[in-house]
Amino acid sequence: MNVLITGGIGFIGSSLAQRCIQDGSRVTLFDSMDSRYGSNSANIAGIEDRVSFVHGDTRDFDHVCSVIHGQNVIVDCAAQVSHELSMKDPLDDFSNNCGGASNIAEAWKRYAPQAKLIYAGTRGQKGIPVRTPVDESHPSNPPDFNGLHKQMAQDVYFFYAKKFGLDARSVLINNVYGPRCSLRTDYGWVNKWIGMAIQNQDIVVKSDGSQTRDYSYVDDVISAFLCVMKRGVSCNEYLIGSGEEVSVRDILGKIVKHSKSSSRISFEEMPQHRRDIEIGRFVVDSSKLKSIGWSPEVSLDDGLQRTIHFYRERWEEYKP
Repeated sequence: MNVLITGGIGFIGSSLAQRCIQDGSRVTLFDSMDSRYGSNSANIAGIEDRVSFVHGDTRDFDHVCSVIHGQNVIVDCAAQVSHELSMKDPLDDFSNNCGGASNIAEAWKRYAPQAKLIYAGTRGQKGIPVRTPVDESHPSNPPDFNGLHKQMAQDVYFFYAKKFGLDARSVLINNVYGPRCSLRTDYGWVNKWIGMAIQNQDIVVKSDGSQTRDYSYVDDVISAFLCVMKRGVSCNEYLIGSGEEVSVRDILGKIVKHSKSSSRISFEEMPQHRRDIEIGRFVVDSSKLKSIGWSPEVSLDDGLQRTIHFYRERWEEYKP
């Protein structure tokens, strides 16, 4: 297959590219190389000579059109990913997430209508749970502009699919961690804390540590993308999670333990701007994804150990 991955040098995009190359696909990576969102050329080490790379921004319509011709699969991983940044600069978040998606959708309709489009969504689209576990039928209740704009982008893709007979699917990613995630941003809590633990830095958490999340190892997320690509249904979203609800306190304890770190952990009052967008607790029911053949394979402890080993081995390429 010919596979186009926007945001292809970032965490999810590059991990998907690695797997697609293993499967024999021809892969084009389209990325703005904005390090704020996790782009790092080290992410494609080992496959750099086997992919086509185009330096570009999804907000540039003509540039998007130039790379979309002849693609069998389009995976949109390009995004502004920070919840806090979306509140500080909602127009930039809108431009990145909605503007970019609108350009991809129109180029897809014009120049690659035969292609499947897979959207990298976020659990932020579901937002603050009104019931748990959260599944695809849960109402959209985003607490911040990032979740709102990501939902709007998905709506754009599904509208194009229904209106013009195209094929769009969405994977809602939920607190993913693992190799190739930036250690410099708040996008990946777990990876940032792993980076600090490796350096034996004290970790100060701006909360009481009681909030919970459902963490997904990156290899399981990529398997979900491939499953949805092969067996998913158009205009359907698939929410991924391990189904294991873990508190911030507990995962920090595991990180320090597995990294054999001397880091001390402390908790402080959550600032108001963070309380305004905090979702509290979140755990997923992935029955719909499992019904098409996916299941998580990497436990939290195993995933943390793999991640810590990766960054220790390649510290110079990823250090904050």
